[in-house]
Amino acid sequence: MSSNKLYVSKTNSQKLDFLTSRLNLRPNIICRIALGKSLSIPNSIREYNFENSIGREFTRFTLTGENNELFKALIFQHEYESSGKIISENQYFSVFFRKHLERGIELLYEDYQKINSPINFLLNLV
Repeated sequence: MSSNKLYVSKTNSQKLDFLTSRLNLRPNIICRIALGKSLSIPNSIREYNFENSIGREFTRFTLTGENNELFKALIFQHEYESSGKIISENQYFSVFFRKHLERGIELLYEDYQKINSPINFLLNLV
């Protein structure tokens, strides 16, 4: 049975709070954007390491809403295409979703630091 809760690292929780205040978007929306940003990187997430501290807590439903199966399919496909390996159901949320979320938050934060404008940042996502 896989977990229905996920903790974002403390460092990325602070970055998420920063993005939330600058973009005036809810954290779960920024997390979904971050997941998409990470999935746009063609490299496998398997080797990605992040600070394993406990920061902000999210439930699966808060992050995926009614679209959990869609997010699962995207992550399964990304991993298969990037590494040729199939991930297990138990690893989907607690390992791979979290790694994509952590990497995506870092990428969004770095992008915002370069642009430093909410409007230009959001336009740059498109």
